[in-house]
Amino acid sequence: MKGATIRKLEKGVFSPRKEGKCEEVTKIPTREEFFRNYVSASRPVIFKGAAAKWAASSKWTNEYLKEEAGDRQVHVKITPDGEFEGCDAASNWEDHATRVLPERVSSKLSFPDLVVVRPAPHDLPFDEFMHIIETRRDINAYMEYASLSSYLPSLAEDVEVPPFARNLLAQAHFNIWLGNGRTLGKLHFDPFDNLLAQVAGEKHFTIFPPSQSQNLYEGHIPEAQFDFDFETGEFKKKTLFESTSMVMSPVDLKKPNFERFPLFSEATSLQCRVAQGDVIFLPSFWWHEVQSVPDAASRNIAVNYWFDPFFTKDFPCAACHLKVSEKYYGLLDLLEAAVPKDTEEPVPIIPQEVVDAEKTPKGSKEDAPVVNKPKEEPVAKEETIGKEKSKGTKPAEKGEKASKDSKGGKDSKGVKEKQKEKGKDKDKAPRVSDEL
Repeated sequence: MKGATIRKLEKGVFSPRKEGKCEEVTKIPTREEFFRNYVSASRPVIFKGAAAKWAASSKWTNEYLKEEAGDRQVHVKITPDGEFEGCDAASNWEDHATRVLPERVSSKLSFPDLVVVRPAPHDLPFDEFMHIIETRRDINAYMEYASLSSYLPSLAEDVEVPPFARNLLAQAHFNIWLGNGRTLGKLHFDPFDNLLAQVAGEKHFTIFPPSQSQNLYEGHIPEAQFDFDFETGEFKKKTLFESTSMVMSPVDLKKPNFERFPLFSEATSLQCRVAQGDVIFLPSFWWHEVQSVPDAASRNIAVNYWFDPFFTKDFPCAACHLKVSEKYYGLLDLLEAAVPKDTEEPVPIIPQEVVDAEKTPKGSKEDAPVVNKPKEEPVAKEETIGKEKSKGTKPAEKGEKASKDSKGGKDSKGVKEKQKEKGKDKDKAPRVSDEL
């Protein structure tokens, strides 16, 4: 019986047939409704106003943030133009003339002439970071997938996991995203189920379902990283790595090269506008590019929770399909469960013993070094075959370990996926990087 349910879920995952907009709902669901209608269907949705009453919505002025965390050291990423983790020609980098990739790396590359450009990492006091956001336009500094409980713990009490998501999926990361509202997170996926709440400004998502992975050319792409002189403000394209990103697409949505990437013409996307106070659910492995928009104070703030995915798959593997994670087989019996009409609280979806075993401090569970990005720091926005980086693995924290899938963290060809720090980059993000 359970096998039939699994096959039905895996066959019935949501995939839009035409261009359109994200579903938006104004009624906050119960946990059962959220699981049944969205998590178990791999269906994105925006819950309008679900975080509008958070204390963070009214308290997090620039002055309050600086007062709470002014002298705390934070880890930020810096780019010259606000673009994070885009692709560039490897020949534009100084190290290109001398770099020779090992065969174990080069044999995995579909586009060996390209690199994913990681932003320059920098540690500085929080109030200095805020000064950059408020005054400088020549650089773009961004706290992306940075652990809120590690860097700014006093702020964690001002936000909360939405009630419909509590005691459901296992929380992996709890992050803050803070910048000047002019950042563009390039096209990638994260191997996590994601709930992102917009605290200030807006985020505009362009998303594609996992079924479009071949049209988006999922695969290994070597990594590079900006060098940045904080005194002169000069960026250099110098450093190349053997590590590879496993979650970024080589397709440029702003200027697509259909001659080189002809399958992209068949890709179908949805547009999602996440306004202040909204919460978006983005299922694991959904591709997304995210344009931030500033508020009146010229900043953009979001908080997100990454959960171990209900649907998983090997990656990079463009032809692989989503599979229900064995970790959540216990939830399947509850798909048909009804919420008793005489109770106010929804029936918990996850067994109590699992809840007890996975309880963590409010807002977050700090695990081993996560692969930052799924973008520069390994876990949620990076990936690597050689040596690693959240937006690679989109974000992990110091000492966190990037989680891949239920098959032991290997890609479809047996490549070990591992998160590795780059240079002085201490964060690990959920962008997965791979090492052979």
